[in-house]
Amino acid sequence: MAHDLNYFTCTLGQAAQYKQTVPENEQAFDTVLDLVDQQAEALVDRPALGFADYTQENEKPLSFSQLRDLSIQATEVLLDCLKTREPATSSETIGLICASGLDFVLTWLGLMRLGYTVFLLALVLGHYHSLRLCSDADSSIIFIDDYHYDSFKEAQDDTLSLLKVPSFSQQAKPDYQIISNGLKKQADTAYLRHTSGTSSGLPKPIVQSQLGAVGVLARLPMTENPIATFSTTPLYHGGLADCFRSWSCGASIWFFPEGKAPITCANILKAVRFARDNSSSSGGDDVRYFSSVPYVLQMLSEEEDGIRMLKTMDLVGVGGAALPTVIGDRLVDHDVRLVSRMGSTECGFLLSSDRDYDEDKEWQYLRCAVDDPEILAFEPQAGSDLCELVAGPKWPLRNKTNREDGSFATSDLFERHKSIPNAWKYHSRSDAQITLANGKKFDPAPLEDAMRASLGKVLQDVLVFGAGREYPGAILFGRSASDTEEAILNKAWPAIEELNKSSSSQARLSRAALVGVVPQDTGDEAKKPLEKSSKGTLLRKQAEERYGKLIESVYSSPNSSCTRRDDVTDEEIPNALLEECSSLLGRNLDMDEDLFQQGVDSIACIQLRRMIASTFLSKKQSLPFNIIYDCGSIKALAAHIAKIRKGQAGVKDEEDNRQEELDEMRELVRKYSNASPKIGEGGSVPDTVRNDQKGESQPDTIVLTGATGLLGAHILDVLATKSSVRRIYCLARGRDKHAARERVRKALALRGLNSWDPEEEIIVCLPADLTKPDLGLEEDDWSRIRRETSIVIHAAWTVNFSLRLRSFDSQIAGVRNLLDLAACTSGPSPARFYFVSSTAAVGAMRGTGVICEEQSSDPADATRIGYAQSKWVAEQVCAGSTIARPGSAKTPSHNTIIRIGQLCGSSSSGVWNASEAYPLMLSTANITGALPRLPEQGLNWLPVDQAAAAVTDGCPVYHVLQPHMRPTWAEMLEWLSKAETGPRFSVVPSEEWLLKLQEALGTAGETEDSGGQSQKQHPSASLLSFWQDRYRPTTSGENDKKVSVDETAAGSYLNNDSSEDTTKRGGDQDIGQGELPEMSRFSVRKAQQVSKTMAAVKSLTKSQVLAMWRWICEHVGTRD
Repeated sequence: MAHDLNYFTCTLGQAAQYKQTVPENEQAFDTVLDLVDQQAEALVDRPALGFADYTQENEKPLSFSQLRDLSIQATEVLLDCLKTREPATSSETIGLICASGLDFVLTWLGLMRLGYTVFLLALVLGHYHSLRLCSDADSSIIFIDDYHYDSFKEAQDDTLSLLKVPSFSQQAKPDYQIISNGLKKQADTAYLRHTSGTSSGLPKPIVQSQLGAVGVLARLPMTENPIATFSTTPLYHGGLADCFRSWSCGASIWFFPEGKAPITCANILKAVRFARDNSSSSGGDDVRYFSSVPYVLQMLSEEEDGIRMLKTMDLVGVGGAALPTVIGDRLVDHDVRLVSRMGSTECGFLLSSDRDYDEDKEWQYLRCAVDDPEILAFEPQAGSDLCELVAGPKWPLRNKTNREDGSFATSDLFERHKSIPNAWKYHSRSDAQITLANGKKFDPAPLEDAMRASLGKVLQDVLVFGAGREYPGAILFGRSASDTEEAILNKAWPAIEELNKSSSSQARLSRAALVGVVPQDTGDEAKKPLEKSSKGTLLRKQAEERYGKLIESVYSSPNSSCTRRDDVTDEEIPNALLEECSSLLGRNLDMDEDLFQQGVDSIACIQLRRMIASTFLSKKQSLPFNIIYDCGSIKALAAHIAKIRKGQAGVKDEEDNRQEELDEMRELVRKYSNASPKIGEGGSVPDTVRNDQKGESQPDTIVLTGATGLLGAHILDVLATKSSVRRIYCLARGRDKHAARERVRKALALRGLNSWDPEEEIIVCLPADLTKPDLGLEEDDWSRIRRETSIVIHAAWTVNFSLRLRSFDSQIAGVRNLLDLAACTSGPSPARFYFVSSTAAVGAMRGTGVICEEQSSDPADATRIGYAQSKWVAEQVCAGSTIARPGSAKTPSHNTIIRIGQLCGSSSSGVWNASEAYPLMLSTANITGALPRLPEQGLNWLPVDQAAAAVTDGCPVYHVLQPHMRPTWAEMLEWLSKAETGPRFSVVPSEEWLLKLQEALGTAGETEDSGGQSQKQHPSASLLSFWQDRYRPTTSGENDKKVSVDETAAGSYLNNDSSEDTTKRGGDQDIGQGELPEMSRFSVRKAQQVSKTMAAVKSLTKSQVLAMWRWICEHVGTRD
């Protein structure tokens, strides 16, 4: 194995595996001094350390024996400085602020030999943070180099003694006296360092143990011609780690001479040349490894000489932060052997992109060479294709653990390579993401990096912001003082438009949310460049504080970026509005098409609404909150604006509006019921008919949609374990088959479902577009599905309660296309079709009786939101579908409509959906210390695994829901309050709970919870307005409890199965338990007759409720 490893890319996981192949005394060094002293004995005159100070002549590298001897001699000098002749008797801490050079090394090693713990402080910290850190570490002494001493002396207080770093002789004395108390064990502290303060703004101390410094490294056999490393990273950061890796394998290392010359491309080239010349003349190693941070490589990549030098290196390593893709690609395209290395304070060197550099150019994809989830694992994340890196309980270094099994979840998120196994691309940190007011998150760093890389000639820096806001924005720091703010935006906007195309919806930037800053030589804090850590990482908290006024201007003064169009006539509004909307969103929109179907999401709606108000209306004229989706198109929006300007908005009465809704529902039924399946040419069955023998039982081949959702994933899990199922085709969104497969696989893993077996071919995932007649499938896949399918289960649907019915047109088209697929399959009979509907489709049915498992004929039965109405329309299309088989008359399709009620977490694991309203409501106990008292609420929740099992049983129309209304909400809260896990909370009236929640969310910018999490990041913020509307007391003191649809399908709103649309109940008054019905209004008689699962459904048990509570406490509203 050893010949496959090199010290430059050997991760700690690989090192641990290597150690198992060699004797114990050859596995590793125990301590830093053990490393130095043993190599001094074994390697004596071999070069160990050099500083490439090209401004000096005859600067030679130190050998291992010189390094040991000089560090021992340094103890005498340091004792003189400390005015003592005795080494430390306990683990006292001394701070060190010194440029990366020989004085730094000898002070550090010398103090370590005297028994002191040295606190290594970065030069960029400044007085305040340096002195505060030393105080936190109980350090009363700081050694400071000459250059920085005077400035620190002015800031010194009485609690700290400042000493100058002494100048050490580079000539070892033959008769030095050994004064040492530095014998330590692996568990002891090697030194202290600190975080950069990137997120919090306050650097914090980090303890580096002897084990973490050298004990976990592989002591690889020294080769005949070791390769030396050149590092641009200061010793007080990653430079020491570079030293330990090199020294453990007997190789030497050279450093850029910090403090002797600025780090520019030209100076780096001089330093590398100096290191190579002096290493060669000293009989040392060839300098062919280059270690740096991203901004250094970016600097070198901009010069031909820089790229030429990098090409001479065997390996060019980058770490400490993310290297912009465009820079890395440029280097690799020029045949630079670029390797990305990733480590962490908590776990050391984790991953690298070491590979076959000649054949494999995927430098960004880190390779996991350890195939053991107890060592290293990638865990799927809710609602995304990303996975979190977790160092398992067997990982050799875990300075910190955050799970009961001793593992450490790193918060680092990765995406899997679509074809290279065990290859992972770093995406972002979950705890560094910006959380918008609606709970959606994104990492600003990749976006900022991409803008810097593509706009380097226009911008010197970028700051993306938006935490707790409705949409994100960015400050663009111009490079030229001759540019105006408007010129900066004009130059940058085309590139930002391109980036928007590949960004998630929540990360897209509108032009109105951009601010340009012209560089100025003034003392204005708002015009100064962004502060960076010594690694080149943006210090985000400090930046947001400094530019707070600019950030606030984006949200408090939206009119500033919009030009009023008072001169536009009513006839001109449509074209003017189209122009403004297209400009704001950065893409062309169609005048007549539905805006949601054109990709206008909820964030874009907020921006459009603000733009319309500030551009076309007076301050006294207002727009309804949901006006964009209510109108649906630019043309309808323009008509509404014209009415507002004339004072005619709202003139149409409620009855007219209601009739229009019902007419639209009937029209959609006609539109999609009139479509007829095209079964091959001329309506005949295709030539590739499967000639099954009648009477023989054949295994089913099933087409399933919605497998990435909560219910769909459980349906897939049930089907995959049935012996009667031959194959399941999962139709999912995705660029290609790999992307579709990954989405489905992660959906199963996220919910703890283990039916995915890559060795078997029972689950086949295909990228699909259900709006197309052939479902967007490749020709071969389409033919195969028509030939094989015997069952179609349609469980996919857009969940958005803000949308009007017209925005669901494409969803209903998908139903029609899937019905056509079922009709044109090649078996002796059409495929059976199962449509997963919702109780909301008939939730407003009039009367007080039971809602039976029958087809509705009245569109007014649907709850009055587009989601529920679209489900009603789809039910009609399914019920009215007929099939014409060759040689026979039209016959009804084999269709089953399954109305799903309120679902909840799995009956065994408790795994639910973190975005759904009930889990979100319960999770607010973390930030409010309270939960609402809902006396009239019963837990009519059906575990999702039971619902999935029932779905596959079958009858023409049936309800899959929890028929029992017990336990009650009050009983559940009593169980939760006594649970061993979870926060302590009080039970309060709903209006009091709402006030507590509003206060917690509203002051989030200034407070943190016990875990240090900003309250404003709590995802319940997205439902606050809904809960306020639902539980707001009326003028009579009662709560107005409105009907909403089932949460299972909706995912974001609370369920109320009652159809009493206008009934008001006493919100938190003492309602007798007798008023709560024992059974749901929705009948389940038919479902219980045909489904063993439904017949066996019981009320939720205490253990099931507590399992869901544990899952909520661990996964909802917590730090990711």
